[in-house]
This record gives sequence, structure tokens and C-alpha cells, in this order.
Amino acid sequence: MSEYETKKKREEWGVKDPLEKLQSSLWIKTDRDSYGRPRELYLPKGYGNENDLESLLSGIKDVQFVS
Repeated sequence: MSEYETKKKREEWGVKDPLEKLQSSLWIKTDRDSYGRPRELYLPKGYGNENDLESLLSGIKDVQFVS
């Protein structure tokens, strides 16, 4: 399918930016047994993040990690 045809199909389906649509509609389970949007969550060491964000951000109320 050509780039033009792909873009046309997205417009017909009401999808302008598939990544933005996914980010705004996807809910991910957090370490607090709740769910959050991708933009609101951090990746812990268990997902390959080499930065020690758990220690760095500990004690901050609204910080959540992917479960």
C-alpha cells in the first residue's frame, strides 16, 4: 500500500497519528495496583531501565511505575 493510501485510510478511520491515539487510549497497570496512561508512568529496573529511578523518585507522591 502506498504512503498516500495508508494516510487516506487513517483519515477515513479517524486516526491522524496512530501513536498518539495509542498513548491516549492505552491503560497500563502500575505498581500501586491501579492503571495509568503511558505518559504518566516510569519504567523500573525490571524492564531494563538502568537508571535507579525507584530510589531517585521515592517519596514523591504521584510517581508511579509500570507493574
